Amino acid sequence: MTQSRILLVDDHREFLDSLAGSLEGLGVEIDCAQSARAALQLIDENEYAVVVTDLCMPGMGGIELLRAIKERTPETEVIILTGYPDVESAMQAVRLGAHDYLVKGAAAPEEVASSIAGALDKQRVRRRA
Repeated sequence: MTQSRILLVDDHREFLDSLAGSLEGLGVEIDCAQSARAALQLIDENEYAVVVTDLCMPGMGGIELLRAIKERTPETEVIILTGYPDVESAMQAVRLGAHDYLVKGAAAPEEVASSIAGALDKQRVRRRA
């Protein structure tokens, strides 16, 4: 069985590095992108089980990235992380198929890791069905 691969997307390099470091114990390959456009290029070149993306980024934001991912690879689970939560963006993310919507300040690395683990479990169940 091949190792699952996840993609982290955030326009702040320090946050990406910190998040990637906190997820090393999950036993997955981790790639990082600092923009939605860079993320889409990686998605076109690789197969990702889970994408964790910031909601607010210059250019294309997390909701637009979620929509593009679901058009390209509907089976990819997407987790939205934001420092600026609001009910409207949370509802839109869920409608578009996001696995989770987490608040950056409140979401400890353990919560993000737990959400990723849940997304990976969801995929395993779907593949068996």
